[in-house]
Amino acid sequence: MSRQPIFNVPPITLWLSGAMIAIFAALHLLPEAVWAPVIDRMAVVPAYFGYLGQLAPLDALSVVASLVFYALVHYEPIHLIANLGFFLAFGSVCERQFGPRRYTVLLLVTTVAAALAQIAAS
Repeated sequence: MSRQPIFNVPPITLWLSGAMIAIFAALHLLPEAVWAPVIDRMAVVPAYFGYLGQLAPLDALSVVASLVFYALVHYEPIHLIANLGFFLAFGSVCERQFGPRRYTVLLLVTTVAAALAQIAAS
C-alpha cells in the first residue's frame, strides 16, 4: 500500500505558503524592533524607486528585491487567510499545469509586474 502525502499541494506552492506563514508568525511573535526594519526593506515603497541611483549598493539591492519579497508579507490574519486560500487553490493548479520551472517564472514575472503597477499608479 502506497502512502499518501499529508498535503496534496505541489512543492513550490507549499514552500511559499510556509514562508508566508513563517513571516506572519515572526511579525506577531518577535518584538517590533526586530521585525520592523526587515518589513521596511521587504515592502514596496514607491518613493524609494525615485532615489535608486543615489542609494548605497546594498540599499539599492534591497529596494529592487522588494519587488519580489513584498508578496510574502501579510500582517492582518484575514489578509493571510484570503491570499493563502487563493494561492493554494490556483497556485497548485498552475504549478501542476506549467511544471516547477515555468511556474516559478510565472510567479516572479507577475509579482514584479504587480509591484511595478503599484509604483506607476502612485
